[in-house]
Order: sequence, then C-alpha cells, then structure tokens
Amino acid sequence: MGLPTFNNWLYTDAQLLGLLRFAFHDVIGLDQEPCFLSSGILNAWICVVYRRYNDVPFHNFKHAFTVAQMMYSIIKLADLAACFNQLDLFVMLFSAVCHDLDHPGFNNNYQVNILTFLACLLFQLVSFAFNQQMNARTTLGLRYNDISVLENHHCAVAFDLLHSPLTNLLARMPTESQRWVRQAAVRWVSK
Repeated sequence: MGLPTFNNWLYTDAQLLGLLRFAFHDVIGLDQEPCFLSSGILNAWICVVYRRYNDVPFHNFKHAFTVAQMMYSIIKLADLAACFNQLDLFVMLFSAVCHDLDHPGFNNNYQVNILTFLACLLFQLVSFAFNQQMNARTTLGLRYNDISVLENHHCAVAFDLLHSPLTNLLARMPTESQRWVRQAAVRWVSK
C-alpha cells in the first residue's frame, strides 16, 4: 500500500475501504493520545464518502482511492511525518479522498456551457419573457458562478458531510484548526 506501484484493481471496494482506514490510522496515529480523530467517526465517514462517489467511468471511488493511496505512498516514502504535523498530514489524505466527491462525470466546460432539458425550457421562457439571450449552463455552473465549478462542488460536498455528528471528522478539533483544515483542503482540491 505504501508504494507507488500498488495495484488497486486487485482489491474489492470493501477491501479498499479497509485500506483507506489503515492509511488514516497509520498517518494520523489514531492509536496515539491525544488524537483529534475518532476511529468510529472515521469509519462512518469513509462509508459515506464511498456512497457519494458516482458510478462514472473515471472520477469514481477507485480513482479517489488511487489518489489517496498515492498521497499515502508519498507521505511514507518521503517521510513527510518528520516534516509535517498531524493536521497537515490529515489534510493531505482528506483532500486526496475528497477531491472528486459527487463528480457527475462531465467536466467544468460542460457544467458551464450545456443545459439539461428542463433547464433549457426554463431559460427559453426567461429569455423570451425578458427578450434577452442567456448562456447555457448546468445547475452546478449556476451555483458556482462558472468558476471552478466541479472543484467548488467537491469541496462543498466534502464539508457538507461533516455536518452530521456521525461523520464529523473535525468535531474534536479546536475551531481555529477546523477553519485551517477547511481553507487548506479547499486550496488542495482547487489546484
């Protein structure tokens, strides 16, 4: 698991979920005190994240696992634990896991320029009523003002999952640390 040559295709999704738990345990040191992360909450969060990845050809759970596994490999091989604190390492793994959450399978350009059938009807009505031309875009494009649409969406979904006490990985952190994690994760996912 700690090598870049790891082949995730040899494992079932259930096994990959277990390996993801292992990566967090290993990197964050969940068995060490004090630890800001609860093992039970981590397990619940991983299961919810798994369900929030769509069954699309590329940006699916296997892809997210591959990115997280590569991040884990880099952390281990470069001994980043000697250079970064527990919170930094957490953000690296968290961002890798969440970087494509709820990906619809279409790119940013599609989100900005293409309409669904119902949205098209609505825009035609509005355009006709106000006698003006409107750009075609999806609801995600509208929600994020056509700016890094998918990246903003992945971050929004990731932090929305933390609203439940059952999956709030940040619950034991001081408020300032929670704020820092959010800012850092948004930067990581947006790059």
